[in-house]
Amino acid sequence: MKRSVKIQNNPLFRTPYLFSVVVLSTLTAFAEDWPQFRGPNQNGVSSETGWNTDWASSEPTIAWRARLGAGYSSFAVSDGKVYTMGHVDGTDVLYCFDAKTGDEVWRYEYNAEIRDKQHEGGPAATPSIDGDKVYTASRDGRLFC
Repeated sequence: MKRSVKIQNNPLFRTPYLFSVVVLSTLTAFAEDWPQFRGPNQNGVSSETGWNTDWASSEPTIAWRARLGAGYSSFAVSDGKVYTMGHVDGTDVLYCFDAKTGDEVWRYEYNAEIRDKQHEGGPAATPSIDGDKVYTASRDGRLFC
């Protein structure tokens, strides 16, 4: 039996959006780069201090928003730029945004149809940054730099 998943009702599709709100709301306040999945030390722990942990009394401010399409990609932050991925109309897209303004700096697109037996949500890789290079991988094993 083929199972159908509605994107708008699937919590896995809301997670990247919610994560983006939290991450993007703090980008202008903190300077630590987060150049790969789980951060600079690959442990998911930030060394930054002064985080607001009491959201009940002071919710984070949304710095900016961007439409990314579907996907499970997290974010990488390096040298004032934010990198992430999404899927729109049969195309996976690697985005680069200005961290302060949210302006799109550039994008790279490649064909990536979602097939049966693959999850319904687009790219799952998180870009990795090393100096002036951005690395990522497609669902079908292609590497991009």
